[in-house]
Amino acid sequence: MEILQQIGAVAGIAAFLGVAVLALLYFVQGRDVRRLRENAEYLVENPEAAADTSRAEGFRRAELTRQATERKERMLERTAGARGRLPDGRVLAVIAIGALLLIGGVVFAITRGGGSDSGQSAGGDAANTQVAVLNSTSSAGLAAEYANRVKKLGYRVTPVGNSDQPFDSSVVYFEPAGEDEAGDVASAVGVGVIQPISSEIRPQAGGASVVVVLGSDKASGV
Repeated sequence: MEILQQIGAVAGIAAFLGVAVLALLYFVQGRDVRRLRENAEYLVENPEAAADTSRAEGFRRAELTRQATERKERMLERTAGARGRLPDGRVLAVIAIGALLLIGGVVFAITRGGGSDSGQSAGGDAANTQVAVLNSTSSAGLAAEYANRVKKLGYRVTPVGNSDQPFDSSVVYFEPAGEDEAGDVASAVGVGVIQPISSEIRPQAGGASVVVVLGSDKASGV
């Protein structure tokens, strides 16, 4: 019952609002109808006023047409001006060439910069790598001769001296940290045997990561 009472109250309020809205619409419509009737009667009783109204309407339409035409002409003028300001083919060609030159300069700078960095990196690795040159023969000055060849590559060469045991064939030994540089050093001194450092040579290397041991095969070259 309470629900029905609430629904009834809401429906009553809605009906009251509906009636009020209808009454307002009726009042507005009646006022508009009365105004139209009065205008019609006035025009029937005064033909001259009707003619004036027609002329005024014609003037209004003509003015609207004129304004639309002027707006269209102004739009066409702005469009033509914008086209006139566009760069011609020569200007576009100059812009394109300038852009290509700029891009080429950037690529060249990057390439040169990359090459310079690579050289510095290689030089830095050689300067930070210690190479020992040991003479296992009785030929004096052999170690110093081959040490000069290694120095030309930028490596830090020390110690330069004699080994404790003789070798028939020359060998380039390397510690794990000098494995990459061992091949470069071996090419410089003309040694074809490259192998990890042995326990017999390590104490004579003075901490070098690459050790060149010159054998009897190099003694004849002095």
